[in-house]
Amino acid sequence: MSSERLEGIETKVNVLVQAIQDELSYQLPRKNGDDRRRSIQSLERRLGEAEELVNSAVVEVKKAPLAYQKDASARVAQYRRTLASLKRQLNSGSDVREELFKSESDSPAMAGAFLEHDQLLQKTETMRRASESLKRAQQVSEETDQIGIEIIEDLSEQKESLLRTRSRLQGIDEDLDTTKTLLRRIVCKTIQNRLILVAVIIVEVLLLIGLIYWKFFS
Repeated sequence: MSSERLEGIETKVNVLVQAIQDELSYQLPRKNGDDRRRSIQSLERRLGEAEELVNSAVVEVKKAPLAYQKDASARVAQYRRTLASLKRQLNSGSDVREELFKSESDSPAMAGAFLEHDQLLQKTETMRRASESLKRAQQVSEETDQIGIEIIEDLSEQKESLLRTRSRLQGIDEDLDTTKTLLRRIVCKTIQNRLILVAVIIVEVLLLIGLIYWKFFS
């Protein structure tokens, strides 16, 4: 049962980590003011939940079978490192942005720079996604080309095989014609031999009858 509970905890941790990473990478850079502060608070709360789940996982690892503990401990350690990295990333981003927020009311130039920075981030993200889409399209095109080449090669091999089969069939036809000719010659020769044999027998019978007639009636 401990291993099953541990798997359930790991699933929840993975879901939280993925959600936090998406928020930090894609959504948080686009938010300003109160929306950004609320997003940071939500991220901090989810990080806390993930840390509590990891602590629960540590307890479950100790209850798990010995053969299962080594791999489970390594995964839990990786979760801790991932959460620590996300927390550093969140703290770094929130500190810099809070300083910018404080300066917005005092410095219109800083507010403009902040807006330009957000726009640049959005454009960069858009370009990144477009680049990934182009890469995927190129990969699909390359895979399609490769499949086409393989199909052409298979068709060429099948064509060669059919040509070889056709050549063998032509050779078989020629052999059959030769065999038929030989059989006809053999049949004719056999008929001739039988006719000759019958003629010889008739001649012998006639000679025998003539000899008997000559001996007893002459």
